[in-house]
Order: sequence, then structure tokens, then C-alpha cells
Amino acid sequence: MSTKMMESAVQPVVLSIPQAGAYLCVSPDTVRRLIRSGTIPHARIGNSIRIRRADLDGYLENQISRQWQPVDNRGGGFKAC
Repeated sequence: MSTKMMESAVQPVVLSIPQAGAYLCVSPDTVRRLIRSGTIPHARIGNSIRIRRADLDGYLENQISRQWQPVDNRGGGFKAC
């Protein structure tokens, strides 16, 4: 079995909202907000919403900044997930 096939067998291509939240280290509510705003594309399958891992990676790539900027004057504390 090739390495690429093994990777796809281990890591799902699509994620549920809770899985996407865990992947991004944010709450499922934050993922829902990003979906509603159109920031993250999604697919609806029946009553389920699925997000492609590649779309989450693209979202993260667009969020990368080279300079630190405070958000809403909340300070600069770092919170690990």
C-alpha cells in the first residue's frame, strides 16, 4: 500500500463540526459561525454538515500573520488548545 493511501486511511478527508473544532482548537460553535458567515465551505449530507480538511487548512493558511496585532484590546495572552 502506498504512503498516500495509508495517510488517507488514517486521516479522514471530511470532518464533522466537532472534529473540525478539535482540528482548529476552537469550539464547535466557532466552526458553526465560520460556516454561517461563508468563511469555511461545507457540504450538507442529510442533516449532517461535513467540512473538508483541505478547506480547514486553506482557512488556516489565510489566517497566518507575520506581525502580532492585539484583538479588541484583550491583551496578548496565549491560550493553548
